Amino acid sequence: MLNLRNIKLYFLAPVLVMLMMIFAGGWTLKAEGSELKDLEEAPWAQKAIVEMVASGVVTGYPDAVYKPYNNVTMLEAVTMLVRMLGLEDQAEAAKVQNVDYKMPAGLNWGSGYLITAVNLGILDGKYLYLMQPNSPATRTEVAMLAFHALKLEPASGALEFSDTDRIPGEYRDGVAAVVKKGIMQGYPGNIFKPEDNINRAQMAVLMSNIVRLGYADPCPADRRLDGIVLGTDQDNRTVYIDGVGVVSYTPNCGVFRNENGIASSELRPGEAIQLILDENGYAVYINVGSPGDRQEYKGVVNSILAINDQYWLGLVCADGKEITRQVAAGVKLDKAGSDMDVSTLNKGEYIEIKVLDNKITAINSLEPSSFPEGVAVKGIVSDLVTSGSQKMIKIREGIGVRSQYDIARNAAFYKDGMGIRLGDISIGAEIKAWINDDNEVIRIEMTDGRN
Repeated sequence: MLNLRNIKLYFLAPVLVMLMMIFAGGWTLKAEGSELKDLEEAPWAQKAIVEMVASGVVTGYPDAVYKPYNNVTMLEAVTMLVRMLGLEDQAEAAKVQNVDYKMPAGLNWGSGYLITAVNLGILDGKYLYLMQPNSPATRTEVAMLAFHALKLEPASGALEFSDTDRIPGEYRDGVAAVVKKGIMQGYPGNIFKPEDNINRAQMAVLMSNIVRLGYADPCPADRRLDGIVLGTDQDNRTVYIDGVGVVSYTPNCGVFRNENGIASSELRPGEAIQLILDENGYAVYINVGSPGDRQEYKGVVNSILAINDQYWLGLVCADGKEITRQVAAGVKLDKAGSDMDVSTLNKGEYIEIKVLDNKITAINSLEPSSFPEGVAVKGIVSDLVTSGSQKMIKIREGIGVRSQYDIARNAAFYKDGMGIRLGDISIGAEIKAWINDDNEVIRIEMTDGRN
């Protein structure tokens, strides 16, 4: 394990000298989709590999193989992450940049990527010369590269693997951030294997996770499309997409549903798909999956339910929409920079959640004062019914203007940023109330007239 200083990866050693064609120029159609002949060796990573090849982050070898279990080197990992950030052109241009630090010995390619990584703060130029271009990268090193590349916040105390003590203490918060965000994960048996080398299949999955979680996307907006299948024409290799039009796909286009490869003829009308186009506008990757798979919501906690060690979280959004989603394993509540158990959430708290594949992958606590203004009314409470099945409030919003609203069963109530009961609100109190599309109050804040 190399010695990395203070989360700043100064030499992140290692690097296997690979064939120049693999990282030297753009990617070619030869490496696209199902033409890679050895993907069945790593079926668990097949979709991610094809996606990353289509995205231009990696390529295959000249004989149309990917070699999924080959080790990835530090230089290769840096190259992949720089490409993941969409900075390949900058890296190519940086090859001729004059720098005031020393490059690693034995460097046969990739200087522009290393310079770009230093410019981005991923690597420290002072120690770059210590990199060993022929050594494979470890899981800890790659985790730290991703941590810096994505500019994540350290996640203090979030690692619970049985081999956490094998991760150098100064890197644990960085590794924890990458694990917490779902970019990397451990192995069965609750171990991380921090000193193991990372292979090309694992690296493809890691980078696919970065895209799925919305942290980066190497594809320009005009090359990644979402839409609904209207029909296909197998003879002409085209798919008709609602809102997009007719898209042609290459003979070797990789097509997937539920992580499994399928034939393009199996695409069904009404299915939501995501596509990646090559530079000529042909689809080289198609995945059946809703564009809404990755979503974010802000709202008030309505319910927290624990079932068989899994939490289900109910949320009332600012527009009044109610959602309930399962919390993915290992997810913590990020509250003022500290990781807390989901069970510490209280009904009425204002939070932001990220949802991926219908599971909550991140929970962030928000200040009550940041609740959206767009659906709020201000006024004086002129009447209030707090008992019975139908609760109601009348608000005097101005001279002669009195409005009546039902109070939603899951409404939340606050005073000075603290949760209160409906009964704590008195006639004559100044309030701010948020109203949903059904004309129900979903949140009330007692104010002192200064809001």
